[in-house]
Amino acid sequence: DQLRDRYWELANLPTNNILYVDANPLNDLMQRFIWTADSPRFQSMWQGGYRGITMANTVIDRVSAMNIPDATKKSVLAQAKFLRGVFYYMLQA
Repeated sequence: DQLRDRYWELANLPTNNILYVDANPLNDLMQRFIWTADSPRFQSMWQGGYRGITMANTVIDRVSAMNIPDATKKSVLAQAKFLRGVFYYMLQA
């Protein structure tokens, strides 16, 4: 959820669709478009995305050894690949 929220926030901030109304200095910098690649908002988004990719890759690597029906393995594998693609998309967008 945090990744989704950060993605939405960072994608919509430049369009003026959102406006920060609190006194958080980080929000003020974001509102004035003063940020760098190592800003906490970007860092949390990238960390969440890569964490998701890592978890999907772990499932992909281990699903064949699971003691579950083959149909379930296929389903789990497809879901993990889909989620990995979603995380890659969110990181490049």
